[in-house]
Amino acid sequence: TFFTGTARAAAASYPKNANIAAALALGTVGLDRLTVRLVADPTIPGPASNIKLRGRAGEISISVKGAALSQRTSRIVPLSVVKALRN
Repeated sequence: TFFTGTARAAAASYPKNANIAAALALGTVGLDRLTVRLVADPTIPGPASNIKLRGRAGEISISVKGAALSQRTSRIVPLSVVKALRN
């Protein structure tokens, strides 16, 4: 783990690594209430996100493993941009 803090601090300090956290924060509890942990693991071959949501009603865990397009982005990013533009 190389960072633990709010989504706002993660996005400010690590903008290339915290975009999913920032989007989740904006769609849920806000940039200052969402806790983010960024981990660098050289054994994982591509980008990965583990998302845990907890509330009074229960808990949801989601694991997303993307296929790397380059060292900077995953294959899902350009597909997401195209979908957003079409909508």
